[in-house]
Amino acid sequence: MLFITACAVILIVYFIYSRHFRKNALNGLSYTTKTSTHEIFEGDDFYFYEHIENAKNMPLPNIRVETQLPYGLDFCLYSDNARGNTRSTTRPYVESVFVLKPNNSVERRWRINARKRGVYYIGSVRVAVSDLFGITKIYTHFDSKRSMENRITVLPKSLNIEKIFAPATDPYGDISTVFNLLSDPLAVAGAREYMPGDPINKINWKSTARLMKPMVNIEEHNEKCSYDVIFNIQSHQRETEGSTPQNSEISEMGISLCSSLINECCVKGISVRLFSNCKSGEEQDEYFTSPEYKDRGDLMPAMRMLAEMNTLISCRFEKLLELLLKDEAIDDNRSVIVISPYIDNELVEFSKILLARGINISVFVTSHRSASIDLPKQLDVYYKTYK
Repeated sequence: MLFITACAVILIVYFIYSRHFRKNALNGLSYTTKTSTHEIFEGDDFYFYEHIENAKNMPLPNIRVETQLPYGLDFCLYSDNARGNTRSTTRPYVESVFVLKPNNSVERRWRINARKRGVYYIGSVRVAVSDLFGITKIYTHFDSKRSMENRITVLPKSLNIEKIFAPATDPYGDISTVFNLLSDPLAVAGAREYMPGDPINKINWKSTARLMKPMVNIEEHNEKCSYDVIFNIQSHQRETEGSTPQNSEISEMGISLCSSLINECCVKGISVRLFSNCKSGEEQDEYFTSPEYKDRGDLMPAMRMLAEMNTLISCRFEKLLELLLKDEAIDDNRSVIVISPYIDNELVEFSKILLARGINISVFVTSHRSASIDLPKQLDVYYKTYK
């Protein structure tokens, strides 16, 4: 009789405890996140902090948290192999179990690898809370509020153009330039002997004193060159408007190639623009047009633009070429670089039109497909290597 009474008391106590636990377990439970940095380049690591707080007088003896990352980010975890050495592994989620005391909190730090360029908001977890006996379980889900604290922008990586594309004697092909009739007094290429009619302000006094005869500076003429980069977001010819590329790796390589070209132009002070058949922020635009980037100060805005680039196809590539000609978007004094996984008849006709206007054009093929059509001799084509 005593045993039955004790069992009944235990069941009643557990029933009361379980009911109280179900009612109050999630009260005062909060989840916040932040990142160690807000910008990082593709392939690099950063730290992600998550803070879980139990702001009530009841302990949580068993809390299981499954932290998930958006596609493109991976946890960097370390494990011991059979020989006792540590090795790094990556996975898109982790599970952890711990205890939260009353009015206490836990902060955890994770090392994250940025595998793919883009803009991410981190802070999605599934939480399972169980009672002291592990019988009563409550499940919930937390999504951190989107803010700059948990926002990370992964900038696209640059490629070694000379190693990935061949031939690479000149990765940009010929350059269309505007030749200035006036020389640049800051660009001195040497000195020569003074001739009647040379202005006095061009005399090189150091060379004159050293050679004991009048010498004047040889000044270079200004050459202004600029590029228009046309990027085909498609990975195959047979892809429809409003869809995503079938092979995302080819499209992402094209974005990395755009990053390399824009980086080279900005470092050298060369003006560059980008056109693409991807969706822009404004739905009425049929194709994407970037601002004009001119120098080193425009490099980071250009990288952020590529990081945020949408891969949804706005129009087919042949339509993009037609619209660029119709809108007269290509100036005669700019060189053109086309980035595409294939070369078709429409691209060949587009190249012939530009070459007839005296515009230099180069094509980078981002897949291993070779063109089976006749190409203009003046067209510089660079194919992806198998290295």
